[in-house]
Amino acid sequence: MRIQHIIILISLTSIFAHAQDGSDKLFGVVSFKSAQNVYAKFQSTADIQIGDTLFVHENGLLLPALEVKFISSISIVGVPIGEISLEVGQEIQTILKVPKNEERMARDSIVTIIEDQEFTQVIQEKSDKTMFKSSFRGRMSAASYSYFSDKGQGVQQRMRYNFAFRADHINNTRLSLESYIIYRHRIQRNTETAAINQSPFRIYSLAAKYELGSNTEITLGRKINRHLSNVGAMDGLQIHQQAGNFTFGILSGSRPDLQNFSLNLKRFQSGGFVAFRKDSKNGSVDASVAFLEQRFSGKEDRRFLYFQHSNALVRNLYLFTSLELDLLDRIDGVTQSHLRPTSVYFSLRYRASQKLSISASYDARKNVIYLESYRNFIDQIIDESTRQGMRMRFNYRPFKRIIIGASGGYRFQESNPASSKNLYVYITFSQIPGLRASMTISTTQLETSYLKGGIYGLRISKDLIKAKLFGELNYRNVRYNYGSVDSLLNQHISSLNLSWRILKKLTLSVNYEGVFQTNSIQNRIYANLIQRF
Repeated sequence: MRIQHIIILISLTSIFAHAQDGSDKLFGVVSFKSAQNVYAKFQSTADIQIGDTLFVHENGLLLPALEVKFISSISIVGVPIGEISLEVGQEIQTILKVPKNEERMARDSIVTIIEDQEFTQVIQEKSDKTMFKSSFRGRMSAASYSYFSDKGQGVQQRMRYNFAFRADHINNTRLSLESYIIYRHRIQRNTETAAINQSPFRIYSLAAKYELGSNTEITLGRKINRHLSNVGAMDGLQIHQQAGNFTFGILSGSRPDLQNFSLNLKRFQSGGFVAFRKDSKNGSVDASVAFLEQRFSGKEDRRFLYFQHSNALVRNLYLFTSLELDLLDRIDGVTQSHLRPTSVYFSLRYRASQKLSISASYDARKNVIYLESYRNFIDQIIDESTRQGMRMRFNYRPFKRIIIGASGGYRFQESNPASSKNLYVYITFSQIPGLRASMTISTTQLETSYLKGGIYGLRISKDLIKAKLFGELNYRNVRYNYGSVDSLLNQHISSLNLSWRILKKLTLSVNYEGVFQTNSIQNRIYANLIQRF
């Protein structure tokens, strides 16, 4: 627990020493990084399109860092641009109000937003003039996920239909609406296997916002609070009041049901928060502190403090931390006051030069519950085995088109006598002459209490038709002992990904994955047609 107390002390000191100002830009955080792609999480991706450029702050500059290739409801997958090296926990953003001609200029050059007061003034003037100008953005998609094997079980197929929209300042008023709803069903002969009490509809967001003034807004419905993103969605009332660089808020409502994500008034939640945001000469600084109480059927269930903070401490040094402190325990029906850290994350990244970056992190957060996931079995194992614990990473670019990287993790739990260790090493060759393709060779070594083995991979990606058709080939050889199995399990996993931009706002992506073993062959096909408007 000592390391958690040290992290908490550093986090609290940083939180009350720094802060951030409000912005109409869309901010996200890098959540995962593979050898070829970078994954970033946002509160909503309704305003992001395939082909958009995402930016990072560095030394007071806004630098183009990521080109968007794939989009989901709250996350994107992109490929790095130029020499920028992104790390997990690093803040990334869009530029929503820059006109198209200015955005194209931004992609090819460095945009100064701290020192260039003229640029900042232009953005502010546009924001003021369009404060109550109505706008509408939306997305519809139809996806199919099919699974079949050589065991004669037939084809198992799931369909998923998505409708998301954001209507700002409807009819030039202070009222705005947003929604993200899916309808899903399984195509199968035996409907008895369908989950009980599982509605085919799932609502991730459905809320109305009304702006009482330029600094006050009221939101009613289901929505994730942008200042408390890790807390998750809430059904109810949220009020925000901005005062300079500070934002004050209160919220009251209930949490969605854990089984089917429906409305559950028994899971009451209320609380308040203070957020602070500001730009510094080294980059943005931001912090939030919240107090929340959760009840179940009227009885106290949980009371905790929530902290989140990120800043550029000094030049080329970036800190991100989040933690939760529980204030009470409920044991045998008796509520007791007790200060206990229950979720701690700490990340520190140092960019030593344009070619080398180093980072370290400590993760003691709760396990993530996925409401929907299309990952295969081995990817789930890797995520569960490598996310928590201590981790060190480095990325080094010895030459213009070659990147070498490695990350190693270690986790020890008092409840588990065996420690978990993992090592990931990769080398990427970008824009190979003659092929104009990128290639990554990687290996992952895992050792846990229930698994020991290695994964060896090769990935090749290429723009088959510039800005129209993107393709990716991936092969992995998985060799491991799992659970009580004494013999070595050997899997060959091959996949093909194609993303076709049919029209400016119409995209089709298709993914095939085959898992080949000595006694079985498993096949998965995922297709997704997206129409934006």
